[in-house]
Amino acid sequence: KDLESIGLRSINNIVDITNFCLFEFGQPLHAFDLDKLKGNKVVVRKAKRDESIVTIDGLKRVLDEDILVIADAERPVAIAGIMGGKDTEVTESTKNILLESAYFDPPTIRRVARKLALSSDSSYRFERDISFENVKRCSDRASLLIDKVAKGKIVSEFFDVGKKPQKEKFIVLRPSRVNKILGVNIPETFIEETLTNLGFDVLSKKDAFNIKPNYLRKDVTREIDLIGEIARLYGYGKIPSKIPKGLITTETAKENDSKKVKFARDILVSLGFNEVITYSLISTQILKNLGMEVDNTIIKIKNPLSAEQAIMRPNLICGIINTASFNLNRKESLINIFELGNIYKRQNGNYNEELYLAGALCGIIDRGWREKPRQTDLFDLKGILEELFKRLRIDVEFNKEPRQILSDNSSCGIYVKERCIGVLGELKSEYLHSFDIKERVFVFEMNFNSILKEIDLNKYFTSIPRFPSVKRDISLIIDRKISSAQIMSVIRTQSSALIKDVKLFDQYAGSQIPPDKKSLAYSIEYQANDRTLADEEVNALHLTIAKALQDKLSAQIRER
Repeated sequence: KDLESIGLRSINNIVDITNFCLFEFGQPLHAFDLDKLKGNKVVVRKAKRDESIVTIDGLKRVLDEDILVIADAERPVAIAGIMGGKDTEVTESTKNILLESAYFDPPTIRRVARKLALSSDSSYRFERDISFENVKRCSDRASLLIDKVAKGKIVSEFFDVGKKPQKEKFIVLRPSRVNKILGVNIPETFIEETLTNLGFDVLSKKDAFNIKPNYLRKDVTREIDLIGEIARLYGYGKIPSKIPKGLITTETAKENDSKKVKFARDILVSLGFNEVITYSLISTQILKNLGMEVDNTIIKIKNPLSAEQAIMRPNLICGIINTASFNLNRKESLINIFELGNIYKRQNGNYNEELYLAGALCGIIDRGWREKPRQTDLFDLKGILEELFKRLRIDVEFNKEPRQILSDNSSCGIYVKERCIGVLGELKSEYLHSFDIKERVFVFEMNFNSILKEIDLNKYFTSIPRFPSVKRDISLIIDRKISSAQIMSVIRTQSSALIKDVKLFDQYAGSQIPPDKKSLAYSIEYQANDRTLADEEVNALHLTIAKALQDKLSAQIRER
């Protein structure tokens, strides 16, 4: 009845007993008809080439040297751990039996079962590993049942052959570790009682328990497994929820930087740029084409695969220009590309890796039928960068910063907090010839590592102004060498709290002013958050700005 309740049919009392013990202990057993074994012996060996066996399912199976078998003096009588042979199975006429209880290597049984496409209750358990302690225990149980149920008689002792698996080790369980993992103090008496009730042998020692694994629990092999059992029986509902404490880890900071990098990428893509990824290994010739020296700061590859991969790139401009050239030669009308990647340099004997952002713009801008196509210029690229920094919420200035590869009259430095982090400008024509480029190319490159800490991904709400703003214009004649950024900086420093916006709206250089001068006109918007500005207050601020421009930049204020 017990076997029928689990879906097994009764065969005979001996086979029924082995099946019963299989489901009781999880330990496979096999009974041989002893009188049918040749030579009155049983050995465990590898099968011979082209050896075969008819298994109890009635099928003939051809074996090879990789298959483990149980054999008598002449032939295989069972496929080890999987299925017995038809010739030696127990029948109604059987008088003497040999009872086999074994432990087999799980990978070996799994491999043979797959090879023969043969699965059984025995192979299912051996594949998943069984407890070695059950081998004799299950054999003793089956012998007892045969004695009582089948009226059998044990005529020999238990023979133990083969190499035993390594003795199971004790698991050290620290109560302090239990409390740290679970976040609650659990009494040691509860820990000991719980594990004892689960069938583990618990030995106490100072500050820890030595736990002998339960042979029925193959899933419990580590300290953390025992902690999981304790938590389950203690009750998850009794473990309070707490907000984790501690500082931001390095990994979290890196993840935050990755989000900032992705944010910058998304901004540039939304502005119409295409991201490219160029090789980190380049040739020395590319550097020479840009007038750069291969000095001690360059990291050379000891055994390069080719001359094209001889050094690690010291900048991103090389790859950007190479990519621009490649696409222009394939008739691309507009090149607007950027790359965010690492550059590599050697400084003071150390190897440095820094994250840089670079890009290029060249070709023809065609905005549709409402506007005529036109060539790109420096201000297109400068406007892109201004919008990038605006969305990153970083104040940026563009000041004069000469670079060897950039035109003196069409280049500038990119400044954040009065520190130059990069350059922007038109590539000199003498370098364009080396890359077979016939058009004007505008490039930028900046150290992105230096502005990562300035990027704030949090969003802040600014209330809508309740009071109206007031606009005033100021026109001045100033030295040609003074940049608009310098002028705007002087304007903003006079009363930054009340100046909402400053815009350059006119520029003139011609016969009506000296040749070394230029005329610039700015619109200044004033606004207060707590009141409406009176004309007298605005006029006073405007005069203060005019005087500051005269004193600091020797500007001549023009009457409009």
